[in-house]
Amino acid sequence: MLASFRVAPQRVATSADCSGQVHTCPFPPAEVPKEGTGFDLAIALGLLRTEREMPLDEVACIGELALDGGVRGVAGVLPMARRLAVSGVRNLIVPAENATEAALVEGISVVGVDSLAMAAAHLQGRLRLEPVTAPVLGGPAPDALDLATVRGQALAKRALEIAAAGRHNLLMLGPPVAGKTMLARAFAGLLPDLGSDDALEVAALYSLRGRLADRPPTSLRPPFRSPHHSVSRAGLIGGGAGIAQPGEVSLAHVTVPLPARHQTVQTVQGRVLEPSLLMMKSALTPRLR
Repeated sequence: MLASFRVAPQRVATSADCSGQVHTCPFPPAEVPKEGTGFDLAIALGLLRTEREMPLDEVACIGELALDGGVRGVAGVLPMARRLAVSGVRNLIVPAENATEAALVEGISVVGVDSLAMAAAHLQGRLRLEPVTAPVLGGPAPDALDLATVRGQALAKRALEIAAAGRHNLLMLGPPVAGKTMLARAFAGLLPDLGSDDALEVAALYSLRGRLADRPPTSLRPPFRSPHHSVSRAGLIGGGAGIAQPGEVSLAHVTVPLPARHQTVQTVQGRVLEPSLLMMKSALTPRLR
């Protein structure tokens, strides 16, 4: 269990102004590891409910609490919202900075708050907060290199086009500064837009890693990743300390429709199935002897 989760009682007690009181808050099921700060808001509202009337039976709450009662954004709100919607939850309170990504999920009403006081006032009916309007998928594509702007390299361009059409992996060999990396970056522009379901799945992975700044959650373009050759095994395929996190393979998910959509990552915390559909473009420089 990470330190951020262990110190949640101190953050919540200070934010909810109930220091010195003893409360027991269960987190079932006990066998599922818990980590992160996203439980703070729900714990604090549960404590406040013991002192005042506050309907919490049909609402889920996600967010980290600051010591001054502010609500901070957390990673993974989008996949949590998707799971809550499947579970039948229809109302969700999240940090204001996470409201846009959570609103992408159909069938759930999302409200963004900046503080614990704002969330409590909304639940008690003293403050009416309008649900966040769901953003439209699409919009401007991330900056990408256009293959048409690459001069020469006719054979390499043809190979990229064949790889894109047939969803093939590709290995490029050539001397330094021959344009291998540039061509690999231009490959993403040859692929069609993702469907809405696939785009949402990709956005959920970036949300889980807290990397939505790298890729807008509304983007329909296939993801492109370029990990360095020195990347660790955990950084590439996923893993790490605690609950396994998606690696570069998962962040490049849904670039090719194959039957096997997931890989299994085993850590000390358990086994995790991570998305792993991708096409790989590698660039190597042969060593001269």
